[in-house]
Amino acid sequence: MRYGILVLILLVFPVVAISQPLQWAAAEGGNDHYYQAVLSDVIGLDWEQARDFAEAMGGHLATVTSAAENEWIWLHLDTPEQQFLGGIRSGASWVWITGEAWSFTAWATGEPNNSNGGEPYLEYAHNMDWNDVGNLDLGIQGFVVEWDSGAVPSEIVNWSTMKTRFR
Repeated sequence: MRYGILVLILLVFPVVAISQPLQWAAAEGGNDHYYQAVLSDVIGLDWEQARDFAEAMGGHLATVTSAAENEWIWLHLDTPEQQFLGGIRSGASWVWITGEAWSFTAWATGEPNNSNGGEPYLEYAHNMDWNDVGNLDLGIQGFVVEWDSGAVPSEIVNWSTMKTRFR
C-alpha cells in the first residue's frame, strides 16, 4: 500500500532528495534517527503533500525537539530555507505530528504570528529559525523527513533509483 501511495504522489508531486539520509548517532549525542532533506521541483508544494510523501517514504516530517537536534539537522543536511517540518498548530498550542512533547522552540523574531489566522504549519525560515506558515506557501522549497531509530531508510538512499522503480 505504501508504494501505491508513493506512485500516486510521484505523478503529481515531483521531488528530488538533496541529501542522503544521515543518521544522528547516539554516540555523537544524537537520537539514532535518520534525516533527509527533500526538495520539491514544483511551485505550490503544500504541507499535507509533504506529510503524505514523508509517510510514503516510511518516515514522517521531522520533529525537532531540542536545540542540539535543530542545529544538527540544519548543519548536516544543507537544508535550504523554507522547508516544512512536522509541527502543527492545535488551537492555541503547537504539537508534533508524532505526539512527542512540544518542549523546545526556535521561533524567528515575531513568530509564530498566525498571519491572517491561517498559518497552522511549521517551516524552517532563515538559518535555524522557525516560522508558522499556511498549507500552501509558494516560497516553500521542500521538507525534512525523519525516520525513528530502528527504521533504516535503505530503500530510498538513491532517489533516482526510487523514481525509476515506480514509473
